[in-house]
Amino acid sequence: MSNDQSFLSSIQKFGKASEKPNSIDLDEAIASISVVLSPEITQKFRKKSDDELPTLELKVYCQDCRKIVPPGIGKTIRGRDRIVCGKCKSRKIARGREDALKKFYHISNFEQKTCPEKK
Repeated sequence: MSNDQSFLSSIQKFGKASEKPNSIDLDEAIASISVVLSPEITQKFRKKSDDELPTLELKVYCQDCRKIVPPGIGKTIRGRDRIVCGKCKSRKIARGREDALKKFYHISNFEQKTCPEKK
């Protein structure tokens, strides 16, 4: 394969960059790689109790009912519990935050769709 037909960029083909990389301390880079949050944020949340921390409620969207429904509990073939639609017992569901489900499935607050009951 000639250089003209290569999928590599020009920097990769010649094995050198046009700029020199910043010289960094390897020990400092390894120590900072595991830092996810700033120390100020961790101290702020350490002082709060578990009841004060923000929680997120997940909702269930049924693709058969085409609306957000209460979850139900169904069984798999092997007898394990699984989450299903609380109205029609369908397994075709999506779970997530309510605002994310409304945005993804284009649900407006004014839509009123009926749920087909399965037997």
